[in-house]
Amino acid sequence: MASEAPRTVKPKRERIKFEEAWPVIQGLLDRALRQALVEGREPTKFGGLSYADFMEVYDKVFNLTTSVYVSEVKPIYPALSKYFFEIADEMLAQVASGHVGNNDHAFLLSYLESYDHFLSAAMLLPHTFGMFERHWLKRYKDEWFYKPNDREEVPPPGMEWSNPSAPGGTGPSHGTTQVIGSMSGNAITTSRRERVLVPKPRAELEGEIMQWDSATAAGAPESQELAKLLWPPDGNPTTSRDGALGVIDGKEMAQCAARKYSSLPANVYMQLVPTLLRLWRLATVKHFGTDNDASMPSIVHKMQERGELREDVELVKRLAKCFWATGVLEQDMGFEELVAVLRSAC
Repeated sequence: MASEAPRTVKPKRERIKFEEAWPVIQGLLDRALRQALVEGREPTKFGGLSYADFMEVYDKVFNLTTSVYVSEVKPIYPALSKYFFEIADEMLAQVASGHVGNNDHAFLLSYLESYDHFLSAAMLLPHTFGMFERHWLKRYKDEWFYKPNDREEVPPPGMEWSNPSAPGGTGPSHGTTQVIGSMSGNAITTSRRERVLVPKPRAELEGEIMQWDSATAAGAPESQELAKLLWPPDGNPTTSRDGALGVIDGKEMAQCAARKYSSLPANVYMQLVPTLLRLWRLATVKHFGTDNDASMPSIVHKMQERGELREDVELVKRLAKCFWATGVLEQDMGFEELVAVLRSAC
C-alpha cells in the first residue's frame, strides 16, 4: 500500500482519452476521499488503496496532462470542479440538517469540522494530480497574475491584450510591442500591430456551480491587518516539522496562501487547493447564504448578541480563517462581527 507515487517512478506513456480515463480516476477518488468525507471522517493519504490502484490512476493523469491533444486535458478541471462541488454540497446539506433549535455553537463546530475534512482532501489531491497542477494549472495561474511592465498599458481585471494578426491569432502579447498610440474602444494602436482586449481563458464549468458565484475578476484586496489578527504577530503561520504539529501548520499555510485566489470566480483556472476552497465557498453560499434564521450571517449575529462569540475566541478564529481561505468574507457572511471579536480579544 502506498500513500503516493515515489518520485523515481516513471509512468507509462500512452495515448489516452479523457472519457476512458475519468471513470477510473473517479473510482479512486470515490474510495479514497469521497466516502470518508460524506461519512464525516478525515481522509488520510489514500489509505486502503493498493499500490497498483494508485499507480493506475497516476499514470492516467500523467498521460492526459502530457498529451499533445488539448481536448483530452481541458476536461480535467471542469470534471474535478463538478465532482468536489457535489461533495461539498452533500456535506453541507448534512450540516444543515443537523442544525436543531438554537444550538448555533454546535452548528458552527459541525460546519468547521466538515470544512477541515474538505481542506484535508484538497491538500491530498496534488499527490495524484501533481503533473496536472504543475504543468497545466500553474501556466494559467501565472498568466492570470501576469503584471505588465512599465511600458505596457495595464488591462482591466480578467482581461489581457491579444495580437489578432500574430501567428495563431489570439495569443497574449506580453512585451511584444511598445505603446505609442491611444485607447480607442477595445483596441490600441502600437508600433507593430493592433492589440485588442480579450477575456483571459476560463474553464467551461457545467451544472449549478456558477449559479452561486458572484465573485469578480478583481479577486481579493490585500488585507495584511486581518492576516495579523488571524496569524499573529506578523500575519504568517508558524512552521514546524514536529509530528502532528507539522500537519496543522500545513493547513494553516494553505489557508493563508489561498486568500490570493479564493475569491476569484470559480471558472478561473487555479491550482488545486484554492480551487477546492472556492467550491466550498459556493456550497456555503448555497446552503447558508439565504435570508432566514438558519443563514450563516444570522447565526453569527445571534451568537454575537448573546455574547457566545466572545466566550469562544478560538472558534471565532477558526471560522474567520475558513472565510478568509474560501472567499466567504466577501459574501457578507458575518465576517465583520468575527473580526470585531478578534480585535477586542487582542
